[in-house]
Amino acid sequence: MKRELKFRVYHKAKKVFIIFNAYDGYPMEFKDRVDENTIGQYTGLKDKDGKEIYEGDIRLVSGQDNWYIQVIEFHNTSETCGRGWIGRNLWKSNREGELIEKIKRFSYFGMPQGGEIIGNKFEHPNLI
Repeated sequence: MKRELKFRVYHKAKKVFIIFNAYDGYPMEFKDRVDENTIGQYTGLKDKDGKEIYEGDIRLVSGQDNWYIQVIEFHNTSETCGRGWIGRNLWKSNREGELIEKIKRFSYFGMPQGGEIIGNKFEHPNLI
């Protein structure tokens, strides 16, 4: 099975993400209109609704008898036992995604499929 090497980048004028593959890169006609700091890699996973999960996405997920708001990140460090894609916990929340308590220490879940994508860190920086 061939792994999809897809990425996305934010188009400033249109306020949308452009999806592209690693082999072709993003279309050069967009070069001056994209923010290269918003490039995020596809994780190869999908949320509960079948939406593709990208680096920088924010998702609502349940675990350990709580609900959490997470940002999707790639970690290959001793902190995460070299896990790769993780959901780093940002907030405890309720099932509806209302913020209850900001998480002050580093905590995370591995990246099983599921949860619900509720935005991304570029369009919702207030959650980070």
